Amino acid sequence: MWINDIADPLHFGYWGGLPTKIIWFIMGIGISSLVLSGIWVTLKRKALSKKKNKVKVLGVWRYVNWAIYAVVMYFMYDRLFASYRASFTSITIISLAWSVLTGLAYYVFVYRLKKAIDKEIPTPLIFPNLAWRLLNGKFNKTYHL
Repeated sequence: MWINDIADPLHFGYWGGLPTKIIWFIMGIGISSLVLSGIWVTLKRKALSKKKNKVKVLGVWRYVNWAIYAVVMYFMYDRLFASYRASFTSITIISLAWSVLTGLAYYVFVYRLKKAIDKEIPTPLIFPNLAWRLLNGKFNKTYHL
């Protein structure tokens, strides 16, 4: 008996039937959303700091990402045509699915990120300024928190 024979049912979730497949699917969606939200938070934080320094957000990496995506798509379609001899219907369905996923990723990680960064107003550090004013007696009534 190979280790794969033991690990596969656990990895793919088919050891307990449909309930474990559903649990595995929900856990997979949870892990994926955790990773994607972490990427979103990191990109937003880096974009805000680069905006403050007047630097382009992704710069050259934007084009590198699209180039990697194009290469992956080329090899995927090459494999579908050459090895699997996929039908026109299946190629159309796969292409539509990838178009939807690409559009959704663009909407979230480019369009919404740009809107969130443009809407974000960098707030100055209020408390050190307030402490300095209080210590030096320069606090007036027009200063608001």
